[in-house]
Amino acid sequence: ADLKALCNLLVGGELLENRPPQKVLLVGYSYGSQVCSGASWEPCVAGMAAISPPVGTMASTMLGTKSLWKSFLAAKIPKFAALGTADTFCSPESLQQKLTLSETQVEAKIYEGSDHFWFKGLEKMTEDVLQWADQAITVA
Repeated sequence: ADLKALCNLLVGGELLENRPPQKVLLVGYSYGSQVCSGASWEPCVAGMAAISPPVGTMASTMLGTKSLWKSFLAAKIPKFAALGTADTFCSPESLQQKLTLSETQVEAKIYEGSDHFWFKGLEKMTEDVLQWADQAITVA
């Protein structure tokens, strides 16, 4: 509810009076990606990136995020997902399997050797998210 309200405040011009955005891009890391998923249906959201989403069976069960991830998959906005091969909360195979359920295409990138905390590969992942964001803004 808080993220939805913030998105609407931004677009409504109440926080950025000089140049309010028409839409926003959400980028969430780990559990934050699940929080963003809950706001992905808001009309003011132009796209969403999920970095290290905890969508593995154990992680999503422990965190209670299955319904939030379903919102991400069902949203008809540009989507991006990034995961490292050494992530202990979700395997690349689990992520790929979940993404096949998406109603629209998800640009997914798997980073060799990167873990959940991005001690390796942070620069490349950040570059890829920014590149995706540029494209998503153009589409919106």
